[in-house]
Amino acid sequence: MADGKRARSINTILFYYIFKIIISSAFIIFIMSIIINEGLKREIIYPANYVESMIIKNMDIYETKEKLEKEDIPPYTDYAVVDDNFNYKYGNISEDKFKEIKDLLEKDYTRDSYYGFLKVVNRDGEKLILNYSLKIRFKNPNIDKLFSYFERDVLIFTFILLIINILCLIIKFTREIGNSILSLKDISKEIENENLDFEIKYTNIKEVNQVVKSMDDMKNELKNSLERQWLNESEKREQISSLAHYLKTPLTIVKGNLQLLEELEEDVDKKEYLNYMDKNISDMEEYIKILINISKNSEENNYSKDYKDIDIKNLLYELLEKSKALALRKNIKINKDFENIVDRKIYANREEIMRIYENILSNAVDFSPVYGEINLDGKIEKDNFIFSVIDSGRGFSDESLKKATKEFYMDDISRGRKNHYGMGLFITKKLVDKYNGKINISNTKDGNGKVEIILPVK
Repeated sequence: MADGKRARSINTILFYYIFKIIISSAFIIFIMSIIINEGLKREIIYPANYVESMIIKNMDIYETKEKLEKEDIPPYTDYAVVDDNFNYKYGNISEDKFKEIKDLLEKDYTRDSYYGFLKVVNRDGEKLILNYSLKIRFKNPNIDKLFSYFERDVLIFTFILLIINILCLIIKFTREIGNSILSLKDISKEIENENLDFEIKYTNIKEVNQVVKSMDDMKNELKNSLERQWLNESEKREQISSLAHYLKTPLTIVKGNLQLLEELEEDVDKKEYLNYMDKNISDMEEYIKILINISKNSEENNYSKDYKDIDIKNLLYELLEKSKALALRKNIKINKDFENIVDRKIYANREEIMRIYENILSNAVDFSPVYGEINLDGKIEKDNFIFSVIDSGRGFSDESLKKATKEFYMDDISRGRKNHYGMGLFITKKLVDKYNGKINISNTKDGNGKVEIILPVK
């Protein structure tokens, strides 16, 4: 329920289900009793004392009738007529069974665990021996054979019904509790995915609703915090962008004047100073461009939701062509090893994915010598697309392996390159993190630099 006003405590729900178990179990026993009583009324089944009551009813016949017939004997009763010395005359008890019964009677046993009850009726110069059992029997002999132990079968069947009833109610109870617990998991997942614009749904359990209320408060506080953070970052980006543009104009004027002075200046030493100043101003312009790009990238990362399925096989060959184009200026050879590339896709913004791989390809070209080699490796492992680039440069220093993805980090000495502003791998890492991926930076056994990108696939 949406507002949780009709929620109950776990104890109340537990007692409710215990009560239902008691009531439903009593109902099952009551129904079984009605079925048995109805069977007795309709004489579909005989009561346990039926044979004994028929013997008492027919006692005069047993004592006086000259010759007894099978029809005179109650159903499900064995009989034997003997003389006063217990010599067998006639009946439906076999002689072997009679011998055992005779031994029991001589010991004054009238009940035996195997043969049941024994009753002796005195007749004129004879004795009637009746052998019967006290248990519920079916009137139809065929049905009676199927349920020869009716009381036991009824108890077992009733017990099974009770167990099924209890199990069903326990399953219903656990499902009710479980569904409420699952709602907490759903809320946690939404918050984990940074989806904070959803309506909290309360359950019918008070204790769970207390947790839901706390999570709702946390969600709202997190949402407000993220909105404040976004506003602060947005203002910061605007300030950086504005400052960068303000700096760009005077630097352009200064650079133009320096270049004019270089053309007019004839003194070699002064001209060298002017060249040095011009070069540093060019560096400053590069930094300003980077600041503007950072501002744009941050903005795009917040709003780029144009996600599509990107076929990995097509992506690999597109990257291969891109790397060949980048390598032309230094006559670098591109080697590829694309294995186990099945029909898998990456769900992402295409421009951002291309930017990830273009950055590491561009770095590899920059740090490789003229006529060097770059090795591209692409493969699918489990649910990940792994793409690595190995250049033929001097590899990363120990410090670079730790800090290469930091903003503005430069390691020009170890990698042998000038005018590198330390932003490529930083931006790459930010984009990889956005897609729950991973970037690994290492050196090969030959000492060359290696960058590996791991992204989840569909």
